[in-house]
Amino acid sequence: MTNATSGNETTDDLAAVVDELQAEIQTVTGRDLPLLKAAIRGLLSQDVDSIHGLPDAGRAVGNQLSDFESRLTEIEQQLATMQSVGDGQTSKEEKIARVLAYAENKSSTSQSKVSVSATEIKGCAGVSRRYAYDLLEEIAEIVTGVRLREAKRVQTGSGLEQKRKALLVDCDVVHTDTRVVNKHTTPIGAQGGENES
Repeated sequence: MTNATSGNETTDDLAAVVDELQAEIQTVTGRDLPLLKAAIRGLLSQDVDSIHGLPDAGRAVGNQLSDFESRLTEIEQQLATMQSVGDGQTSKEEKIARVLAYAENKSSTSQSKVSVSATEIKGCAGVSRRYAYDLLEEIAEIVTGVRLREAKRVQTGSGLEQKRKALLVDCDVVHTDTRVVNKHTTPIGAQGGENES
C-alpha cells in the first residue's frame, strides 16, 4: 500500500504544480499580456490589433525616428552655420554669411536651389537697397554654388512677368564646400590650413 500512497502523493503533488502553473498562466494572459500590449501600443503610437502586427508597426516607428534624426541633423547644421557668424568678422563677411544662412533656411529638403532677391538681402543683412545689389554681385563672384540671375522679362501663360535680379543659391554646394562656408563664417586669421603668403 505504500506504493499506492506514494503514487497518490506524487499525483497530488503534480496536480498542485499544474494548478499553480495554470494560475500563473491566467495571470500572464489575463493581466500581464494586455498590459504589455497596451504599453507597446503606446510606444508605437499606433493601434495594433494582434501581436502579428507589432513587427510592422515597430519598423514604421523606427523609420519615423530615422527621418526625425536626419531632419534634426539638418537643423543642427543650419544652426551651426547661423551661430558661426562671429564678432571677429568684418561687417561685409558677416553680411555675406547672413545671406548664405538665409538661403540655407529658405531651402527645403526637396529643393536645395533657391533664389534670394535684393529685397531679401536688404532684410536679412540689414543693408540699404543699393548695397543689397552690390552684395548680389559680389556674392555671385566669390561664393561657389551661387550665380547671378540678371533681371529679365519672361513669357508666361498669362503674359509677361518681370524677374528681378537675384542670387541663385545651390545650398547643397554652398554647404558642402567647407572652404566657402569657413571663409564667410570663420573670423579672419582663424582659417586653419591656409597659408597667407
